[in-house]
Amino acid sequence: MMEAKEIWTLVGGWKGLNALEANCLVLIDLAFYLQQLYPEAFAVTQQLRLSAREIEWQISRLKIAEKTGKLDGTITMYGQHAIATYYLMTRRLLDLYAQLHSPMLPQLQKVL
Repeated sequence: MMEAKEIWTLVGGWKGLNALEANCLVLIDLAFYLQQLYPEAFAVTQQLRLSAREIEWQISRLKIAEKTGKLDGTITMYGQHAIATYYLMTRRLLDLYAQLHSPMLPQLQKVL
């Protein structure tokens, strides 16, 4: 198991977490774009939305912990969970693009 400081450094601190949270919206937009062409993508788009809300909640817990001086004790729980959830979001999106044989898949694989 990684230490809190290692996790914090790897994620890029608040700057990294804020970027991660903003990128969730981009992932949802990419899934929604595909959903317009393939309605069967609806379930994945909805799952991405739920995951993004979960990440938002995890990050809000970290912000509260920072205000109360307990950030170090919560990074391993909330930060690690937010990172793992984001990773799963990227995998779901890539799987969706692969299943639907989207020509955008190679570009998406490069950036994710």
